[in-house]
Amino acid sequence: LIGSAGIVANGIHALAIDTNSRVLYIGGWFTNGVAKWDIKNQSWINITNFEVNGPVESLLLLNNNLFIGGAFSSVSGESSPRYLNIEQWNIQSLSWDTVGAGVGNANEYFDEVFTMSNDSLGNIYVGGVFFQVDSDIHAVDIAKYNTNSKKWDSVNNSLIWNEGADAICFYKDTLYIAG
Repeated sequence: LIGSAGIVANGIHALAIDTNSRVLYIGGWFTNGVAKWDIKNQSWINITNFEVNGPVESLLLLNNNLFIGGAFSSVSGESSPRYLNIEQWNIQSLSWDTVGAGVGNANEYFDEVFTMSNDSLGNIYVGGVFFQVDSDIHAVDIAKYNTNSKKWDSVNNSLIWNEGADAICFYKDTLYIAG
C-alpha cells in the first residue's frame, strides 16, 4: 500500500488519524514530508501547498490543525526561523500557521522535535533534542505550547536528558516521558 506511492517503509516516522474525515496522515523522510491517505476510498489525496525541507518525526492532530514536528526550517519553499522544527497546518483552510518562533536555535544543527502529545486543555507537549523554544525561552528537551494563548513555556528544566525525549504522552494530569 504505502510502497506503491513511492514512500519507502523505513522513511515513515509518524502517523495521525483524522477519524471524522477518515484520513491517515503519514510523516517521514520523503518528498513533501507528509502524505495523506483516504482510508474509506483507499486512495492518496494530494496536499496542495505543502512541503517541508527535512524529516517529519512527529504528527499531532488537534482542533483541525495538524502539528508537524521534526528537523526542518522551511515550509512550502519559505525559509524563516518561525518554521523551526515545528509547524501547524490547518486541514480545513489548507494553510500554514506558526507555532511561536519554533523549537530550538536556528544556529544549532542538531535541534529536532521527536514527539508531541496534548492534554485536555489544548496544551501541546513537545519532546526532542533542544535547549530553547520561541527563540528565547530556555527549555531542555521538553516544552509546552498553549494553543489558546499561543505561548511557549518550559516544563521542568531540572530534568536533564542524556539524548533527548524520544516519546511522550499525557494522561489525566501526568506527562509520561521516555528518552
